[in-house]
Amino acid sequence: MATRIKLLKAARECLLEKGSHAASIKTIAKMANVNHGLVHHYFGSKQGLFVELLRLHFDTLLLDQPKDFESDKELNAYVLKKMVPNARLFVEFRALSYQMPDLAKELAGNLRKLTMMIGALMGIDDGATRSLVTAAIFGLAMHSSIDPLMPVSDSLVELHRIFKHRNLVE
Repeated sequence: MATRIKLLKAARECLLEKGSHAASIKTIAKMANVNHGLVHHYFGSKQGLFVELLRLHFDTLLLDQPKDFESDKELNAYVLKKMVPNARLFVEFRALSYQMPDLAKELAGNLRKLTMMIGALMGIDDGATRSLVTAAIFGLAMHSSIDPLMPVSDSLVELHRIFKHRNLVE
């Protein structure tokens, strides 16, 4: 496996297992079994590593998306496959972004793209409503990462029903 990929995988693993507070270059390099100087060689800085990891993460969220969420089943499948397993990663990226302005900018930009995509898939034109739906989905994902008994599917069905009904009324 290429060193660059090893570092990205180790950075993701470090964030998920140890949290952003423990995500040092040395820790990540050790987890990747490479010299810590290679982080600078491949990414320029710790911030560069996390910006690249964030880009890759959002690319996976935006890949293989359905054309729209016509059914509750499609919405559930997308959220359960793409959002729920990665809820903790979003929190860790946000924590890192307080100290890394480039990461903060990248996080905000990618969140806007994701919000637009979710809104388009649900047929929501209003910006405030798109943001509300995205926030609700993030909240459900986060809640379920803390409480595995949280009925994510039922909550998503209700969320979809509410906004589908709202769009029909307007």
